[in-house]
Amino acid sequence: MPVYSNGVTITPDDPMSTGIISISLTDTNITFTWSRFTDPSMPARPETVTCRHEWTLLVDHKEGQSLEHLHPWRVMDDVDINCNQTGSRTDVCSYTIRLAAPLETSSCVVLALRAYNKVGLYSTVRRNLGGCNVASKVKLIVMDAVATTLDGNIALEENDPWLIADREYSPSSTTLSAVWPDLRHGKYDWKVVSDEAIRRFAYVQPETAPDYSDYDCLAPEVLACGVTQDSFVNVHDLTLMEGQRYHICILANATDILVGNVTEHLQQTSGCSNGIVVDRTPPIAGQVWVGSVQHQWSFQVDRTRLSIYWSSFVDVETYGTSSHHSGILKYEYAVGTSPEGDDVGDYVDVGVTNMAVATGLVLKDGVTYYVTVRATDHVGRTTLSQSRGVTIDSTPPDVSAVLIDVGGAYVTDRTELCVAWTGVFSDDESGIDHYYWCVGSKPGYCDAKAYVESTELQTCTGPQDDLRLKDGQLIYVSVQAVNRVGLIAVSTSSAVVVDGSPPVAGHVYDVINASHTKDDDYTTVASEIGATWAGFHDPHSHITGYSVRIGKCPRCEDILEKSRVGIMSSIHVSHVTLERGVTYYTTVEACNGAGLCVTVTSDGVIADTSPPVRGDLFDGIATDDVDYQSSRSTLSAHWLDFHDPESGLLHLEWWAGTSPGHSDILAPTRLHLTDRATATLTQPLPVNKRVYVTLKVFNKAGLSTETTSDGFIVDNTVPVTTSRITLNSRLGSLQKDTQVWSSSLSVQWKMTDNESSVVEQFLSLTTRDSVHHDVPAVKLYGDVQEYTFSNVSLADGETYYAKVIACNGARLCTTSVSEGILVDSTPPVAGAFAVETDHASSLTRHRLGWMTYDNDTLRFAWVGFSDAHADVMAYYMTVGTKFGYVDMLVGLVSSRLHGTFTAVPSQSAAGTLALVRRCQPVTCEGHCTCAPHGQLFCTKSAGCVDVKGEPSYQQLSVYDTDDYSVTPASNKQDVDFIRSQSALAATWRPAATPGKAPVRYEWTVQMDGHPVGQGLLDVDKEPRWRETGHAHIAVYTTRSSRKSGVILKPHAKYVMHVRAWYDAVSYAVYATNGVMTDSSPPELSRATKVSELLNATSKSDVDFMTSTSAVTLTWDGVFRDSQAAIHHYVTSISKNLGGRDVAMKQLTSPVTTTTFDRLKLDAGDVYYCTVVSYNEAGLFRSAYSDGIKVDGTPPVTGQVWDGRGLADQDYSRDNRTVSAWWRGFSDDQSYIDHYEWCVGTQAGKDDVMACRDVGLHTHRTAQLPSAQVSGTRLYSTVYAVNGAGLKSAGVSSDGVVVDSTPPLPLHKFRLGQNLLKNPSFEDSSQSGTQDAVPRQWTGHGTFYLTSSGGDGGGQDGHTYLDIISGYIEQTVATTSTTKYRVTFYVRAPTNDRFHSQRLGFVLLPRVHVAFVVAPSTASSGEWQKLVYYFTATDSKSTLRVGAVGHKTGFMLDTVQVQEVSDGQRSSSVDRNNSPMHVHVTTRGSYTAVTAAWDVEDPESPVTGHSWAIGTVRGGVQLHNFRSVGMQTHARADALLMQQGAEVHVTVVTKNAAGLTTAIYSDPLTIDLTPPVLCCLADGVSEVATSRILTISWSVRDAESGVSHCEWAAGKSPGSQEVQPFTRTTSLSTASVALDASVSHGETVFSVVRCFNYAGLQSTLVSSGVVMVTAPPDTSMATLIVITNSPSQYPSRDNHQADSRRLFFGWEGIRDGAGIKGYEAFSTGRDGTGRDGTGRDGTGRDGTGRDGTGRDGTGRDGTDGRDGTDGRTGPDRTGPDRTGPDRTGPDRTGPDRTGPDRVSVQQTRAATVVPWRVVASTRQLYATLHGLGLQAYSTYTLLLRVTNSADLTSDVIVTNFTIETEAPRVTSASLRSRWPVQSTLTLDWTDVFASNSSLVYEVNIGTTQGGIDVLSWLDTERTVLQVTRVDHTKEHYVTLTAINKAGLYTTRSFVVAYSTMAGFE
Repeated sequence: MPVYSNGVTITPDDPMSTGIISISLTDTNITFTWSRFTDPSMPARPETVTCRHEWTLLVDHKEGQSLEHLHPWRVMDDVDINCNQTGSRTDVCSYTIRLAAPLETSSCVVLALRAYNKVGLYSTVRRNLGGCNVASKVKLIVMDAVATTLDGNIALEENDPWLIADREYSPSSTTLSAVWPDLRHGKYDWKVVSDEAIRRFAYVQPETAPDYSDYDCLAPEVLACGVTQDSFVNVHDLTLMEGQRYHICILANATDILVGNVTEHLQQTSGCSNGIVVDRTPPIAGQVWVGSVQHQWSFQVDRTRLSIYWSSFVDVETYGTSSHHSGILKYEYAVGTSPEGDDVGDYVDVGVTNMAVATGLVLKDGVTYYVTVRATDHVGRTTLSQSRGVTIDSTPPDVSAVLIDVGGAYVTDRTELCVAWTGVFSDDESGIDHYYWCVGSKPGYCDAKAYVESTELQTCTGPQDDLRLKDGQLIYVSVQAVNRVGLIAVSTSSAVVVDGSPPVAGHVYDVINASHTKDDDYTTVASEIGATWAGFHDPHSHITGYSVRIGKCPRCEDILEKSRVGIMSSIHVSHVTLERGVTYYTTVEACNGAGLCVTVTSDGVIADTSPPVRGDLFDGIATDDVDYQSSRSTLSAHWLDFHDPESGLLHLEWWAGTSPGHSDILAPTRLHLTDRATATLTQPLPVNKRVYVTLKVFNKAGLSTETTSDGFIVDNTVPVTTSRITLNSRLGSLQKDTQVWSSSLSVQWKMTDNESSVVEQFLSLTTRDSVHHDVPAVKLYGDVQEYTFSNVSLADGETYYAKVIACNGARLCTTSVSEGILVDSTPPVAGAFAVETDHASSLTRHRLGWMTYDNDTLRFAWVGFSDAHADVMAYYMTVGTKFGYVDMLVGLVSSRLHGTFTAVPSQSAAGTLALVRRCQPVTCEGHCTCAPHGQLFCTKSAGCVDVKGEPSYQQLSVYDTDDYSVTPASNKQDVDFIRSQSALAATWRPAATPGKAPVRYEWTVQMDGHPVGQGLLDVDKEPRWRETGHAHIAVYTTRSSRKSGVILKPHAKYVMHVRAWYDAVSYAVYATNGVMTDSSPPELSRATKVSELLNATSKSDVDFMTSTSAVTLTWDGVFRDSQAAIHHYVTSISKNLGGRDVAMKQLTSPVTTTTFDRLKLDAGDVYYCTVVSYNEAGLFRSAYSDGIKVDGTPPVTGQVWDGRGLADQDYSRDNRTVSAWWRGFSDDQSYIDHYEWCVGTQAGKDDVMACRDVGLHTHRTAQLPSAQVSGTRLYSTVYAVNGAGLKSAGVSSDGVVVDSTPPLPLHKFRLGQNLLKNPSFEDSSQSGTQDAVPRQWTGHGTFYLTSSGGDGGGQDGHTYLDIISGYIEQTVATTSTTKYRVTFYVRAPTNDRFHSQRLGFVLLPRVHVAFVVAPSTASSGEWQKLVYYFTATDSKSTLRVGAVGHKTGFMLDTVQVQEVSDGQRSSSVDRNNSPMHVHVTTRGSYTAVTAAWDVEDPESPVTGHSWAIGTVRGGVQLHNFRSVGMQTHARADALLMQQGAEVHVTVVTKNAAGLTTAIYSDPLTIDLTPPVLCCLADGVSEVATSRILTISWSVRDAESGVSHCEWAAGKSPGSQEVQPFTRTTSLSTASVALDASVSHGETVFSVVRCFNYAGLQSTLVSSGVVMVTAPPDTSMATLIVITNSPSQYPSRDNHQADSRRLFFGWEGIRDGAGIKGYEAFSTGRDGTGRDGTGRDGTGRDGTGRDGTGRDGTGRDGTDGRDGTDGRTGPDRTGPDRTGPDRTGPDRTGPDRTGPDRVSVQQTRAATVVPWRVVASTRQLYATLHGLGLQAYSTYTLLLRVTNSADLTSDVIVTNFTIETEAPRVTSASLRSRWPVQSTLTLDWTDVFASNSSLVYEVNIGTTQGGIDVLSWLDTERTVLQVTRVDHTKEHYVTLTAINKAGLYTTRSFVVAYSTMAGFE
C-alpha cells in the first residue's frame, strides 16, 4: 500500500494585516489592538499563520531620514496576546507594552508591529503614537543642533522657525551648537555641561531635569560659559569625548519687549537641552551570514530569495549615554557575486533589525553570492560586513546511468545486504551531503527496510536491521542522494532476487559404460570413468552450470580437475589409469545464478582385484584377546581391522576346532558384517585343551581372507584361598586383630590358581557402618600376597575389615574377608581407688566390703578407668613394699594409679585399708604415691646417681621396633624406618652380665635435635617420663600426647629413651639409635619404564623378538624413594600383567638388570615383565613393561605401484629413471624392518636393476644403468623384511611404459560458411506477430519478431527475435569429429533495469551451457556477442538457444554455425600465427574470453587440457590454470580487466606420460572502453530553418578501431520516430530530409552509436535542433513599469520619483522555439532615445543586476518597512479604506491596461532604434540605470524579443512619468463647518498643490496626534463630512497629501465648534 506523508503547507506570501486599529497611551503602558495577520493561501485558518510577534518604537523626524529605533525589537509573549472574534469581523488582537519610564513625545513616535509566519517571512504594520503634529509635540526650550555648513556653525534669523528636530548625536569633537527658537528675550547666558549624573534623554520624561542654575561656570562639569544675543549658540574649541553626552543650558532673565505698540513682559526662563552624544567613529561591524538564524549556509536551493542575518553592529550605545538602544540608525544590504559586490541588488534599507529576506532575485545555479550589510550610525558614518559566499543549487543531484551495486543480480545473505552506489550520483553545484537508502519489494518501496542515512558510498546492514528476506523474493534498493541544499535525487537498483540457498541437490551416479543407466559400484575397466547426474534444480535463480571433478576421495580431482561442463548432465573420461582398490568419486557442483553452489558426490566406483586385508582375530568377546575362559558352553571371538580397501566387505564365516583351521568344535557359520560373534555349543568345550577360532572374510568382489586365532583354554575353577586375609600382627599390633597405628595398616593373604593363574586382585578396607572411614580400594596385578594401606587416617575405635577378591585368567574370582581389625591409638584413662572419704561433696565411690584386708586377702576397688574407643581389656595390679613394680603388660596402658595404704585393724586379723594421703618420696626424683591425681612426683631430693656404664649394674640394649607383639625382645631386630606416622615403639633387653638388675623402667620420646622428652610431648601438661614398670616395651602414639597436631614427619629422626631404676637413687638412661618414618612406597619415574632388551648389552626397549628361551629386562631409573632407600627387587615374567607363573627372582639393590633364560615361550604370545621395588620400610611399588611379543611369521604382502606419487603411473617420459611406491605390507607379530626393491622387464625379475635395501622408505627413485627403449614396460618388485629377519613374498607393480614424445598442436583457422538458414530473422513476414517462429527455425515457447523501431533495432538488419520464454532450434548437416564455431548476439530489453537477471542457454553436441544477459541502461540497448565451439558427434547437429525460466527472456539476432578446419590464419583478418582462437568480448566492466585449440599425440593418449589467462605471455594474473578436461575450448566470464592491457591465453596439454605442450595465444589488447564519440552537432546552430537535417560527429578508438556507426532521429532524446537507426556510409556525417511531421517549434534530436571491433558501442544524443519558422508571439504580452516609491505610500499610474533608474517587467510572450533575449529602448519628450546604458554608455548591463531589480519587487519596493510588499500595504486596505474614494477614473486607464504594440517594420521606418539587450532567456524583469530622466516628463518604453533563430517580435510599448517633488502647501487653510452639532464638514480644497493627482490621508482626534474620531482615511476628494462628533471638544486634524510618485506632505489643524453655517 502507498505510504503518505502528513503534508506540507506552502506559504509563499508574507503574513498580512489591515494594520494597528487603536493605541491607548498612559504614562508607562501602551495598549494597542490590530487586525490579526492572515495569509491569502490559508484564509480559513488565520490562527495558524503567525508564530511570533515583535514590537518596537520608532522616531520619525519627517526629514527624509530613516526612522530611528528607540527600542530593539522585542518578542511578545503569546500568553499576553488576546485575540477576539467580534461577529463577522476579522479577529482583533490586543497587547499591552509596559515601559520603564513615560515617553516624552517631542518627536513623532511610531509603534511598529512585526509578525513572522512559520517559514520565516514577515511583514510590519505601523501607527503614529504621538508627537507627529506640531501642536502635539512637547516643546523643548533648548534644542541641540548640528551644523551642516563648512564653517561648522548654525544660524537662525530672528523670528524664523527652526524646522530641524532636536539632534541626539554629533560628529564633532570640538563644537557644540544649540537653538532656542521660541525665546525672544534678546540676551542669554549659556553653559556647556557634562555630568554623568544627568539622566535626561530624548523621548523619555526625566524624573529631574537639569537647569542652568545647577552648575557654576567654575564647576568641573561645565566646559564653557558665555553670553549671546542670538537664539542660538556655536561653541568651538571644546575637547569632547567619544560617547559622552553634553548639555547646553541657557538663562534668559526677565525682560520687557515691545511687540508692535504693546509692551510684553517676558518671564525669566532657563533650561537645558536633553543632551547630545559625541560620535566620531563608524560602527563596529557584526557578523553577517546567509541561511538560518543559527548558522551560515554554504549552499541554498531558493533562486529568488536570500535569508540574511547579522549580529548587531556596535556604536556609541556601548557608553550608555545614547538615547537609543542602538547606535545604528539603519541597516542596508546588497547582494553581489563577489565580496562587497552589489551587482545583483543595490543596497536596500531595512531599518534597525538583525535579519532581512531579499526576495525577487533571479539567482543562478552554481554561482556563489555574497551579502554585504552596511550599517549607518546617527551621524551618517557607515561600516560594511560581508557574509561568506552561498552557492545556489536549485537542482537535485544528477543521476548517472551507473546502476546501484547490490553485489550482483542475486542476494545470498537473507539477513545482511551490502550496497554501493559509487558513480551513481553527482552534484556539481553543492555536492552530495548524505544519502538515504532502503530496501523494498517494488521500485521505490521501502517495506523491507526503511530509509537509513549514510555518508558513505557503500554500506551494509547489520544484525539490528533484521531484514528477514525470503528466498525467491524480488527486492529493490533505492538510494536517495541529498545534496547540501536538501534536494533529493533517487535511483533504484535493478531487481535483485534473494536466493540465500544453494540449488536443491540431486544425485550423481557412477556410470563407467555410457550405455548403462544404473549406478556402478565396481569396475574391471581401469582406463575410463564416467558419471551422470539428475535431480538438481533451483526454484529461485535456476542452475547456471555444473562443474565436475573426479578423484580418489569426495571432491578430489586427481583424475579430472574441476572442469566446467555447462549445464550438461553427463561426462565420460577415457585414457585414465584407475588403481586397484581405490574408490573413485565423481563430484558434481551445481551453481545457481546467485553463485551459490551445492556439491554432490557419487558413492564411488572401485577397481577391485585383491582380497580383503587381513586383520586381527581375538578369542573372547572382551576388548583384549583371552587365553582362558570359564564357560564350556559358549564360544566367542571378536576381530579388528579386517577390511577391503577396494570393494569393502560383504560377509563373514567362522568356525572353531582343537587344531588351527579345524572345525571339530563349531562348523563353518555365515555371519553378517560384524566385529564379534558368539555361539552356544551343544557339546561342552574340553577343559585344559586349547581351542582355535578361524574367521573367513569375503569382499564384495567375492574374494576372501582366512585367519585363525592363537586359541584359548577352558578353566572353570576359581582361585583357591590358601591363607585368609589377616592383619599383619607384627606391625603396630599389640593384640590380635587390633592395631595401634592410625596412619597405615598392613594385611597379608595367599591365593593360588594352578590352571590360569591369579591375574588380578582387588583389595579394599572398609567399616561396617561409618562409610566415611572407608579407605579407597586398590587393584593389584598378579598373585601379590601382602599390601600396606599407607598415608591413611584410621579412626580410633573403628573396626575395619580387609577384603581381597582374586580373579584368574578365566575371570573367575574368589573373595576373602578378614576379621574385624580394631584401631585404637590412645591408652585408657586412669581412675582412682575407691576409698572411703569424708569429702564435703559426699563422694560415693567407696563400696562396702572393699578396700579391706583379712589374714590372706587384700580387697581393692577402683573407679574411673575408661577407654573411649575400646573396652578396658585388663587391669594390672602390684602390691608390695616396693614402688612401681609390674611384671608384664599387654596392650596400651593407662597412666599408673599409685597408692599407699595403712592397715587399720577392725578385728584381730582383718580391717580396712586406709589411703595414706601424706607420704614421703620413694626415689631421689621425688616419686611418691600420694602425689596429686595424674602426677608421679612429690618433693625432689638430692642424691640421684647415674650408674650407666657401671659394671655392677646390668646395662640395657634398646631398639626401635615396629613389632609390638609379645615376641621376646631378643628376637626383634632394630629398625631404621617405620611405616607409621602415628606411633613409635622401642624394646629393650638387659645385658647377659652379672650385676644389679633394674627393678622398674621409665621411658620418654624425643625428636632428634631437641632435649630429651621434647619435640613430641607437651612437658608443661604431661610428665616427661612415663612408667612402664618391669615391661620391656614402650609405645608412643601421637594421639596420646597432649600436644595438639602432632604427626611424625618424614625426614625427621625420632629417639626413644629408657630410664632403668636399680633402686631409689640409682638409675641409667639408654636410647635407641633413632628411627625415621616412611609412609609411602617407592615412586615411579615418568620418564623411564621397565624395558625388554634383546640381550644384556642392548639398551633399547623392544616389543618383538624371535627367541622363545630368554628375556632380558632392565628397570634402571624406574624407581626412587625420597625417604628410605630401595632395599630389594622382585622380578617376574608372565603372560599376565604382574604374574609370576613363567619365572621369578629376587635381586638386591642396586641391581637393575637381569636375564631370564631357559624359558619356553610360545610364538605369537605377549609376555609382560614385572619389577616390584621394596624400600627399607617394607613398602613396595610394582612396575610393568609394555610387553614383548614372540614373532615367528614373515610379513604380510601389500601392493606396489609405479611412479612417484599417490597414483599409479602407466607412462613415463624418463627413460633413465624408474620410480615406485608401495603400501599395505605389515607384520602381525612384529614390525617391518626394511624393504628390498628391484626392477625388471617382467614381474618378479631384476634384470634391469638388482634388488637393494631401501630401508623403511615406501617410495624410491633410482637411475637405471642404461636408457630404456621407448615403449618398454618396466616392473618394480618389493619385498618386506620384518624385525626377525623374515622376508615376505615379492609383490610386483603392473608396469610403466616409457614414452618421451609430447602432444602436437594443430592449426585450424579455416572458417566455413554459415550453415544456418535465416540467421538474422530478416526472412520473415511475421514481424510484430507474437508466438511466431521465424522461418527455417523450430521452437517451443513465446516469441516476438520485432522490426527496428523505438527499441533500438536489430544487430544485423532491422529484425530480431524476442524470446520471452522457451527456445528455438535448427538442425544443420555436420561431419562427425569435426569442430564448429557458434556465434550469436543477445541483449536485454531497453531500460530493463528493474527486472532481475536474465538467463539463456545454448545446447550443442556435448555442450550445454547457460549465459547471462546483462540489463541494458542505454536507450538503444547493447548487443552482447557470444562465441562457443563444439565437436560434432553425428552427421547432423542441432543448435538450440532458449531462455532459462519463465518470462525472463532476451533478444536474439545474427546466429552463425561455421566449420573450423585445418588452415592458417587469414591475413586479412588475423595478423598473428598462434594455433589458438581467442575471442574477447566485454559487458559493462567485465570481460569474457573464449579460446579454442586442437592437438594430437601419436604415441600416448591426451589426458587433459588446462588453460590460463594473463597479462604477459604464459601469465596467470587474470585466470589461473584450470582444467577443462578433454574439451579443446574454454570460456571465462566476469574478468575484471584494465583498459589497454594485453591478454595472453596459455593452454597446457598433457599426455598420459606426463609430457606437456604449451600453446600460447597471440597478445590481444583489451578494449574495455567503447569508441570515443563526441562533438555531435545538428547542423551549424541550435535552430534550423531548412528541411534537410545534416549532422556531424567525431569518433575514434585507439585500441581496436571503429567498426561502423548508426544514427537515428526523433522528437525526444533517443527516440526514432523521425529516422530509425540506419548504418551510415561515413564515420563522421549523415543527413535526412524532414517531412511535414516536424512542425515549427519542435525539436529534433539525433542519436549516433558507433561500434568498435571489440563489440563495444558508444551512443551520443544531440542537444536537438529546433525547427523555427516564425518570430516570437507578443499578441498577449504585457509590459509593466514597476515604479519605486520613496515613501511608505505607493506610487500610482506609472509615476515614480527616481529619475536615474527604471524597473520594468513583462509577461505573456510566447515562442515554441525558445527566447534568446530581450531588447529595450526608451524615448523622451524630445524624441531622444534613452537606451538605459547609463552615463558611461554601458549602463551596468541594463538588467538590474541579473535582471531582477531589487527596487520594485517584494517588500522592499515600497520602503521595505511597512509590509506593503510593493503593492497596497496593510495600512491602505481594510473595510474603512475602500469605496469610491479608493477608485476613480485616474486610477485606471490606458496606462494600466497594457502597452501599445508597434510592429518592427513601423519602428524601423521611423528611425534606426539603438536597441540594447536588457535580459536573457528566462528573465521577466530588467532595470535601466543612470538614465538622467527629467522631472514632470512622460517617457515611452519599448521592448522587443528575439528567438533562437534570431527572428524578432513586434515591439511592446508602455509609458511612464517622472515626478520628483512632494505636494506643496499653499496659503489656503482648512475650512470647517458644523451643519449640526454632531456633524463636522471639512474642506481643504487648494491647501495642497501638485503636478499629479493627489490622494489624501485624514486622521482626526480629540487630542494632539489622536485618531479617536477618524483614523487613516484615504480619499481623493477634498471635502469630508464626519458624523457623531463631540462638538464640545477641539478636534485635531492631520492631512497628508500624496502624489502619484508616492511623495507626500503633511499639515495639522485644530478645529473648534462654531455655530456658523458656513466654513471657517
